[in-house]
Formats: sequence, C-alpha cells, structure tokens
Amino acid sequence: FRYLLQMSGFRVLLIILMMMTGRLGVDAYVGFNLATRLQRKPLPPLDAAKILKSNYSHLTHIKLFDYNEAYLSALHEAGFKNVVVSVPNVELAQLAGGDHAKHVTEILSPYVDSGMHVTIAVGNEPLAPWYGGAFRDLLVPALTSMRAALLAKGMGSVHLTVPLSFESLSVSYPPAAGEFRADAQDVIRSVCRILRNHSSSFFINNYPFFAHRSGDVPLDYALLQTSHTVDDFTYANMMEAQMVALRNALLKLDHDFVRANLPIVLGETGWPT
Repeated sequence: FRYLLQMSGFRVLLIILMMMTGRLGVDAYVGFNLATRLQRKPLPPLDAAKILKSNYSHLTHIKLFDYNEAYLSALHEAGFKNVVVSVPNVELAQLAGGDHAKHVTEILSPYVDSGMHVTIAVGNEPLAPWYGGAFRDLLVPALTSMRAALLAKGMGSVHLTVPLSFESLSVSYPPAAGEFRADAQDVIRSVCRILRNHSSSFFINNYPFFAHRSGDVPLDYALLQTSHTVDDFTYANMMEAQMVALRNALLKLDHDFVRANLPIVLGETGWPT
C-alpha cells in the first residue's frame, strides 16, 4: 500500500477505515485523514474536497483533526456524506468543564440536519504515553459532556469515539496476550462502555512501520505481503495480528467488548514516502 500522497501542494494521509467484523474486516470502507493544519501550501477547502471526490471515487469517508466549518462546508458541497470531526486534545478541559460541548454541537448541527453522517472524535490519541497522562482524567468527563450536549440539541444519532494510539497497548505479541498499559486500563474501560452503550466504534491508530523500524519485524510482514504463524494461529499479515491483539486487550477489560458490541475501526495508518 502507498498511503501518503502529494496532491497539488498539500499532503494527505490515505487511510483505510475498516470495520473489523471478522478477524480482519469484511465490512470495509476507505477514507482520508485530511490534516488541514499541516498543509504546506494550503488549497482552498472546496478545491481540496473536489480533488478528493473526483480523483478517488472509492472514498466514502473523510476524517478531520478539528471541526473547521470551511472544510465541513466544502466536504458537504463536494458530496461527502460521512465525516469524522475531532475536538483537539487541547480543548478537552473546556469540553469537560464548561459550555464548549454546546458550542461544538452548534457548529455541527446544520451539517447533521442536511444529511451528513457525523462522528465526533473526542481528542486524538489522548492516552498516548508521550502525553504523560495529561488528558487521562479529562477524557470521560469530556465524553459525557459531549454526549449530553448532543442529546440536548436533538442530535443523539451522532456517534462519539476516541482514537487511541496502538502504543496504548503494553503487550501485542503474541496476539493472544494483548493487553493495555496498566495506567490506561481503567479509563479505556470507562470510555469503551460509553461507546458500547451508544452503539459507537472503537478507533485505533496503528502504523506497522514502527514495529518494523524496531528491527524485529520482517518488511514483507509489515507491508501486509506475507503471513506468520504464532502458537498454531496463522495471521495473514502484521495488521491482522495487531488487530487480534487489540481485540484480546479489549476482552480483558470486559468480556462484553466483543465485535458485535464494540466494532473496531482502523482510523489511521500509513508508511513514510
């Protein structure tokens, strides 16, 4: 796969958003992570949206790292009906302790009313180890506040999620031993119960490249080109093995976190060009 593309002066990360309804997804769809703040030579939002729509007809989903109205309007005009917006980590404190959630719903309401299927990502990898736990205690209050604001606005159909980094796992090999870091287990369990109770999905950001870079993983396996057998289980590629490890980590938190109750979505992946 080639995930990182250069298009007309801005770079976008091609992602595979897979609903993991089997060991690796049957119900698959493909989208883009559009990092608007990282564009070196930004295109007008509508131009960017039209380029995506006209050049990549198989794309059905777009994920933004904020809730930028200009990009939401452009995506709507270009015909994208499935959009993930994000409340940045730096806004989690506001979300947890004030009227900020109401502000977010006011921005999103016109797009939901027009037929856009919106998912709100509360933070982005907020439990990643490099943040040192800075957002851990804010996450559940932020989710709860966002859900309450959506219900008050009559937007209960809008789903919430929290994209987590694969680095949230302390053990991923062998896949059967998958386990989350001890310092994150309680909050991940609470987050997942909120997601499950509202029929939302669990988003994970995972880059096999990082495992390969460690020197222990063959390139072909990390590139999803070869299989590997572990304890009598054969995994088609590294991504499959990692997703099985993730599911096992979820099941250790709560036996109810089966795929029917808590689908896994691969929200971000890639490879450096």
